[in-house]
Amino acid sequence: MPFLNKENILMFAVCFLLSSAAAAETIKENEEKFRFTDLFKYNEPVKKSDEEKKWFFTLAGGYTVKNGNTDSTNTTYSGSIKYDDYRTVLKLTYSGSYGKLNNLVNDNRGTATGNFDYFIFWRIEFFSYTMSDFNKITLLKHRNGTGAGVKIFFIRNNYFLVELSGAPILQYEKYEENDALKDWRWSVRGRAELFPFDEDYSIRYFIYYIPVIGDHNKYRTIQDLFFFKKINGSLGVRSGYRREFNTYDKKAFEDNPLLKKTDSTTYIQATLSL
Repeated sequence: MPFLNKENILMFAVCFLLSSAAAAETIKENEEKFRFTDLFKYNEPVKKSDEEKKWFFTLAGGYTVKNGNTDSTNTTYSGSIKYDDYRTVLKLTYSGSYGKLNNLVNDNRGTATGNFDYFIFWRIEFFSYTMSDFNKITLLKHRNGTGAGVKIFFIRNNYFLVELSGAPILQYEKYEENDALKDWRWSVRGRAELFPFDEDYSIRYFIYYIPVIGDHNKYRTIQDLFFFKKINGSLGVRSGYRREFNTYDKKAFEDNPLLKKTDSTTYIQATLSL
């Protein structure tokens, strides 16, 4: 399994130790009030006051170089701007990566996402989103999925958040030298997050399942595991693992021999949060 290589195991061991220390610190600060059952409580969203911070801006980047029998470079970068008053969330993000192996480009991709969320009831949120991406290596010129649906929160507190969302989306997909394809799909997403409202550290996992409506044998999945820890002031460190899977079809592989069903990225970045 590509997930279980030495680099990933080492990175997530470090993340686990840091997150365990963060959890212990948070619980210690609240030990007089904290109870184990607090992990499963649902706190109804309360709109922030005028004095509370609502706008967030983050830049992140990472760069690695390897010299020896093979020479390689890899750059990862991302940026996001978010408005969040606990009742309404508007977020725009962009992330990408670029890499070379022995002076040949072996990675060049990017993803842009826009989200709008609004609480209708205390556990139910309306949301809309659009996600666009490209991948020069696999000749993916442009893919976009846009839709709107409903999100249900099961657990929501300062320690833990669990939610499930679903929406019909229209997917547009264009590979170089091939005709563009459009189809309707379902987008189902699950998310779990530790310390979701803490600006100093957080751990987040989400998974997308995106099948063609009426044909569950054609689908995409996206998994993302993300860790963040503030180091000093506005500076922090972020690490994560992203895995994408696409069933494609026989013709897609015939038209583009470079295609692979699984594509994964492991990264560590320095961050600036404002």
